[in-house]
Amino acid sequence: MIDAGASLSAATDLPTLRLTALEAFSSLVGCDLASYNEVAPGRPPLVIAGPDLELETWEVELMESLIHQNPMLDHFIRTGDGRARRFSDFLGVRELRRLDLHRELYSRIGVNFQLAISTAAPSGTVVGIALSRAELDFAEAEVAAVELLRPQLVAAHQRLSEIDWLRRMLAALDEEPDGPAVVLADADGGVLRANAAATALLGAEPTRRLPDPLRDRLTAILATAGPKPTTIAFEHLGLTLQARISPGEGGEPSVVSLGRSLPQAARLASLRLGLTQREAELLALLVGGGTSKELAVRLAISPRTVDKHLANAYRKLGVGGRGEAIAAVLA
Repeated sequence: MIDAGASLSAATDLPTLRLTALEAFSSLVGCDLASYNEVAPGRPPLVIAGPDLELETWEVELMESLIHQNPMLDHFIRTGDGRARRFSDFLGVRELRRLDLHRELYSRIGVNFQLAISTAAPSGTVVGIALSRAELDFAEAEVAAVELLRPQLVAAHQRLSEIDWLRRMLAALDEEPDGPAVVLADADGGVLRANAAATALLGAEPTRRLPDPLRDRLTAILATAGPKPTTIAFEHLGLTLQARISPGEGGEPSVVSLGRSLPQAARLASLRLGLTQREAELLALLVGGGTSKELAVRLAISPRTVDKHLANAYRKLGVGGRGEAIAAVLA
């Protein structure tokens, strides 16, 4: 038990932990077959079988389609209780053999008795270990031993998951030069991780999903062949935001970098530099590429009034004209 717990604590990354957990639990009580199962939001289920079982692709797909019939998983989904349980805690032998899961798969690979644990991480990832035998049910002492090791798996998985998310976020920041606000999202637009800058733009208490316009565009991009990074502008909480969407491949999270649009950023910078609301509004429109005549039409004021406000803005900024003013507020 001590060695098994120490091996889980010593794992340095998630791939190593998965293989280590498989070996630690199967060696703790002894079994014919063992599997490590992981279901994360927006990703295909991960199934690692061992120690001597190699499932064909169609068998893994069959397991994924019928796994909901497993009584321990059903119990966990309904109650959130992932403590060590056996088939025999829920079903008799006859009831078990009536399940499609047993008739089509378990009976073929010698799974007649099973002991399993489950746990849900804060990120929504569900991790399960299933230990199976063909001839002998698991004793109460074996159930207790597996349950004693379960907290070690929970702690190790949570620690390494946070390290993995940190690595992903740092990589995303390196790859997304458009701004420091970064979100990692699943294929349905669910927010998996967001740094502080992104949280500030999305709201003080961001939901678990991207704003509708952004989510709709992300799902549309992922549905196309050969999705490529795309930049869009959208309105959110009274702000015009720009987002660069870098779609994930093969179930990997998509990276969304966020920032205020240039006109919006220029307006906020102008206010911080001491300009009035009208002066800041005019400079924001200048950044957007408008001429003095276009600014006058848009704001329903005369060109002469536009020139007067701009002259005041230039004086406050200590610049000599339009180009220098734009550079000053964007800086």
